[in-house]
Amino acid sequence: MKIVHHYLFLFLLLLSLSCHNSKVDTSKYIPYKNKYSINWSDYKSIRPWGNTYAANTYVWYECDVKQINDSLEVLLGTFFVPDSSWYNPEKIDSLLLNHERRHFDLDEAYSRQYRKYLSEWNGKTLNSFKIYFQRGNFQQMHLALLNQYDSETNHSINASEQERWNTKIDSLLNLYKEYEKPVFRIKINGLKN
Repeated sequence: MKIVHHYLFLFLLLLSLSCHNSKVDTSKYIPYKNKYSINWSDYKSIRPWGNTYAANTYVWYECDVKQINDSLEVLLGTFFVPDSSWYNPEKIDSLLLNHERRHFDLDEAYSRQYRKYLSEWNGKTLNSFKIYFQRGNFQQMHLALLNQYDSETNHSINASEQERWNTKIDSLLNLYKEYEKPVFRIKINGLKN
């Protein structure tokens, strides 16, 4: 029986008022571009001793907000982290790789949903944006969705459920396709330079 463990670094940065406390070097991370963008060769970490899971996919969300004249430039990126992701070579196959890729797709759908939420802000100050940003905490919903995905697909073992989820995930990515760019601008209402 294959068991997959999917660690997700949640929006810890979203919990802070500043949205971004310290810059993380993402140069070795793989940004989300499209589905099927990661392969087993991208998993660079070694499976921890005694761990019985088949794979660990680690995702990082980067967030940065800058005020530029009468706009906010928002970066909200989804990255696969090779040095924290690993697999057990004795337990992998193409079905499991698809399952892990779809985790990454779900993470990107989450980012797109958040980008949509943020782009709908119509406030007047950077501080009010940060408060709005915090209120849009989708973490619980996203975690529930990831757990439901693993549960219903039995971590890729239930092929018919995996196919159903593949379709569902594609639909989510398509629903939020307009928000696929990680960098976007939002006008600050009421301010003029």
